[in-house]
Amino acid sequence: MDRVIEEIGAEPGDKVMINNHPGLYAATGRESIVIPGGSINEVVEAANEFNVRYIVIEVNHPEGLFELYKYPTSRGKLEYIYTESGNHYFSIHLDPK
Repeated sequence: MDRVIEEIGAEPGDKVMINNHPGLYAATGRESIVIPGGSINEVVEAANEFNVRYIVIEVNHPEGLFELYKYPTSRGKLEYIYTESGNHYFSIHLDPK
């Protein structure tokens, strides 16, 4: 998974938002935060707060992201990039600080 994260443009120090953030850290050493259980807007708000530029939406995702998982497309500040092994990879366009 970290290989794909780097291939889509993430630098080694970039944080990722993912449902199983401890698992990603244990497997790769990459800092990550959990996807908040809510809407796409709440995901983007959390990304802005914690400076997260990428999100991986796995089959085990919050209920509020069901439609995004089922139909992965760019929406608002989330840019759909790639799907591999059932995981959808998006970049997040952060608000300027």
